[in-house]
Amino acid sequence: MRRATLGILLLILLGVAAALTFTRLQPWMLARAAEAGRMQASLRAAVDRAERARRGAAERAATSLKVAGDGSLSHWFLTSPALRKEAGRAGLSVQYRDGETAAEQLRKLAAGIYDAVVLPVADYLELGAAVDFPGVIVAALAESRGADAIVALGSPAEGDVVLPATSSSQLLLDLASADPALAGLDLAQRPQRTVFGPREALELARTAGGGLFVLREPELSRALRLPGAERLWGSERVHGYLIDVLIVRRAVIAERPETVRDVLADYFRALDHYAHNRTLLRAEMRQATGLDDELLRGFLERIDFFDRRENRLQLAVAGGDDRPAGDGLIDAIIACTDVMVRSGRLAADPLAGNPYRIVDGGPLAALGEEPAGTLALEPLADEDWAELKPVAGVDPPPIPFDPWGSELGPTGREAAARLAAWLAERPHLRLRLVGHTALGGDEKANLELSRRRARALRDHLVSEHGVAAARLAIDGRGASEPLPRDPGEPERAYRDRLSRVEVIALEARPL
Repeated sequence: MRRATLGILLLILLGVAAALTFTRLQPWMLARAAEAGRMQASLRAAVDRAERARRGAAERAATSLKVAGDGSLSHWFLTSPALRKEAGRAGLSVQYRDGETAAEQLRKLAAGIYDAVVLPVADYLELGAAVDFPGVIVAALAESRGADAIVALGSPAEGDVVLPATSSSQLLLDLASADPALAGLDLAQRPQRTVFGPREALELARTAGGGLFVLREPELSRALRLPGAERLWGSERVHGYLIDVLIVRRAVIAERPETVRDVLADYFRALDHYAHNRTLLRAEMRQATGLDDELLRGFLERIDFFDRRENRLQLAVAGGDDRPAGDGLIDAIIACTDVMVRSGRLAADPLAGNPYRIVDGGPLAALGEEPAGTLALEPLADEDWAELKPVAGVDPPPIPFDPWGSELGPTGREAAARLAAWLAERPHLRLRLVGHTALGGDEKANLELSRRRARALRDHLVSEHGVAAARLAIDGRGASEPLPRDPGEPERAYRDRLSRVEVIALEARPL
């Protein structure tokens, strides 16, 4: 056989062998290729999921605010059902956490773990410098008006002072120490024992034989139920010191201003919702806290919540009415700093004389004026009227009445028209109309006449000037509260001046 033929046969045999090998290996190769394809697809899917998760986390972070606080009832509205509903409708959320010291919360705020914290002004002043004041105050939430107090068990002159490890508790003690009425107790020199919070202070009060305890509601009311407990001194004696504020990290305001603005708007809407639904407020607070009605009432009566309009005044954001922008929060920062430096709590002013360093009214200003539609006022029960606070510095003149009459004369109608115009420019106010009479005569008849005068003024404002009846309450005092007589004032002129309806301006919302 020739060599060429052998070569051809060899090639044929190799081809057949290759074909047989490919035939046998084809399923395995196809399986491996399919597996590689599946692995590649799985890898792509994993990458896609990771990217979606990253985008989702970024979107959630952009539409949520992680807030830390101490669990105080004054923070309850941040976790309330109404706020969760308001925020949820806009795709927002507020995640609230407590259980840490203020110093730890500020460290986490500086590290970016929290977006915001709620603290008393005094605590931020004392602890904020250690982390270079990482946030700015964007809203004042509430002020204690008796919700913080010193309770004495046994003799006030004996025993240690037990107080939570917070700057605001120490501030209350410093303010009480400066009261001449308590000078004999030597509060500044008494031995002090600090505990984590009000709950721990209350537990010590229950087991101690005596001493002084700095407490906050609701632990304050619980302590006052103990045998021999006495309320010694409370925050109702001072103004502009014990204010809880919302502090937002500076980077959050710079990178997510819309989120901060929208959460503030939702917070104020929730506050307004509960102000008009006190029964619902108590029911939801009771369900969330387990407090009885007496404890809830004690808390709500002793704390003042700041709505949107009040915040514009606190943070010096100019409003649309004739009341100028205030500096309430700046005044509070300065006042707290002065007391804490004087007591030695602070070695020096940590803000170096510039309180505006930690205040930013921008997010509040971005909300604009409160929409007029949100100011519609609903009727209030008598108990809710009793909780409304008079507006400091706002004293509408009394409306004169003819002596012994209950009908408005020409002078009274002119004064009523001016009052109605004044009230129309101030939708945030309600009025209590209190009738009075001249001296003399039967007091029972005087009391009835004074009530008729208040009722006549109310009816005139409603029917002639369109004032909503829900904004007006009436009362009568007879001749029991005469005005002081001016020097040299004729008797008849004085008696005529006593026949009047006093006008008391009240904040429209009872929170």
